[in-house]
Amino acid sequence: MPMSRISHSAQIVIFRPARHRPARRAGNVTRPDFEAQGHAALRLWWLRLRWRGRLRAELGREPAEVLADFGTTAAALRSYLARPFWRA
Repeated sequence: MPMSRISHSAQIVIFRPARHRPARRAGNVTRPDFEAQGHAALRLWWLRLRWRGRLRAELGREPAEVLADFGTTAAALRSYLARPFWRA
């Protein structure tokens, strides 16, 4: 069999290992770690918008027992989500 036929039918498989992310320590979801990392204002605001949007989507309607597992209460979560992104 000629080499040109083999190369046309060969498939290339690229293996990319997953990025290593350090394990996240459990903490209060209304005090995320990125708040204390000294980001520039625009980046910090963007991070807050993303974080609060995710919290709203994931925990917005969870019962009090579930919120307690995440270190917060329904009232504290509502208060945190109602804050403007430019306030910590």
